[in-house]
Amino acid sequence: METRIERHEGAVVIEVPEDGLKIAAFDEFRLIVFDEIKRCPNLVLDMMRISFFASSGIGGVLLFMKRCRELGGDVKLCNASDSIRLVLKTMRLDSTLEVLPTREAAVRAFQTAPTSPSDDSGTQGSVN
Repeated sequence: METRIERHEGAVVIEVPEDGLKIAAFDEFRLIVFDEIKRCPNLVLDMMRISFFASSGIGGVLLFMKRCRELGGDVKLCNASDSIRLVLKTMRLDSTLEVLPTREAAVRAFQTAPTSPSDDSGTQGSVN
């Protein structure tokens, strides 16, 4: 399976292969994605080669989202077809998964996203 990967500052873009989210090929694709998000947990899935997405594809995207969020990142989709957008809207995932029109817009969204505030004082709060 040929998987195109672009690494950017603050995000990794993976072009989803035509069969990448189908059950038969998903394990191989999952390993590729998990390896990349260990390095950078902000993932852009470019859907340009996917015209339709069944339940296995939705499950795959949700798995990647869960893993990225566990690592402190997130997932954004780009170049999604109208049918993919409709599936996401029907399942009410359009409020959970941000879908941007282009890969550049998705990468830029990660680069301009506010970071969560950190406590640089070195102390932790406690409950007595």
